[in-house]
Amino acid sequence: MTKNEENRLKTLLLILNESDLLDQKSILNLFSRFPVIGNEGVENLIVYVDILKTIDDAGKLSLISALKRQIESTVSEKSFPEEKIKVVENYETPVDHKFFSEPKTTENETGNLSVLFVLGLGGRDELKRILSDFIDSCRAGESIPSEMTSEYISSRLKLPPEPDLIISHSKHALTDFMIWQTAYSEYYFFEKDVSRLTDVDFKKAFDNFYKRERRYGA
Repeated sequence: MTKNEENRLKTLLLILNESDLLDQKSILNLFSRFPVIGNEGVENLIVYVDILKTIDDAGKLSLISALKRQIESTVSEKSFPEEKIKVVENYETPVDHKFFSEPKTTENETGNLSVLFVLGLGGRDELKRILSDFIDSCRAGESIPSEMTSEYISSRLKLPPEPDLIISHSKHALTDFMIWQTAYSEYYFFEKDVSRLTDVDFKKAFDNFYKRERRYGA
């Protein structure tokens, strides 16, 4: 099909629950989909794993640690270039913005795709941190209220890319992850669990995206 030239699919956000990746089969199947995603021209794939709010802090840390180990072992097993995949588990985990902005130089069967796994971080918490820091800066005389602009917030986001397309499962509730960056993103919902997703499922999602007339909030 002819792509809508206005619909460039550079950044894809995939929203999952922790239950989607609790078994190695699901993670392996997800990694097996990376070539079709990369060959579509996607440069940034952000995989957000939403953690149940009912899990206590100790259980959350244990779950995140287990997920991180599974992801890292899969990176090794699938021989995925380590410099093209990162795991973020807390707000203190550094993410160099160059990871998203610089041209990728290790192109392989996944094209120029870079993958960022984010485990359980909320967008509201991030915005609260930015606003709290700004208030402290004003009190210290380092900033003035008029400097609080959308550009100011955007420049301080941990993850700057604005997803063109968000893919989730229809059984999942939407999250507040990247709430600022996803205001104008398009949504697509799968009916299959991660362990059963195929290249065809992703191609259908991409074809659906290209047919849309994006309105960017208008």
